[in-house]
Amino acid sequence: MSLSPEAQQLIPKWLAALRSGTYQQGEGRLNSHGKYCCLGVLCEVQGFAFHTKELESDSFYCHDNIKWYNEETSPTNNRSSSLIQELDSSSSLIQELDSLLNFNDLATRNDNGATFLTIADRIEFVIAQPNS
Repeated sequence: MSLSPEAQQLIPKWLAALRSGTYQQGEGRLNSHGKYCCLGVLCEVQGFAFHTKELESDSFYCHDNIKWYNEETSPTNNRSSSLIQELDSSSSLIQELDSLLNFNDLATRNDNGATFLTIADRIEFVIAQPNS
């Protein structure tokens, strides 16, 4: 699989963070009370700013023109009308990773009890596939 230079830099950092034990795993939210979905860890590693709101579901990660709400699975797959998508060239890395790894699948695995270690192994497996 041919990855962009940005993805080649980000993925090892994300995998290391998932395996580090630094992030406590949670479910159903990207970031909730110090617990993270595997995709919330990606947001942290990528340097997205987390904006806390009064209602937890209104909290969001933000980077350039992407707002990834705490109740959402994927910034590039509109699963609810509350997701604001103003995707442009700055989001191409997120789109590339979502297309390759299927963020909805990763979030489902996370919420169904797969550990961060198992999810990291899954990411490596998908990337290693020659026809991904």
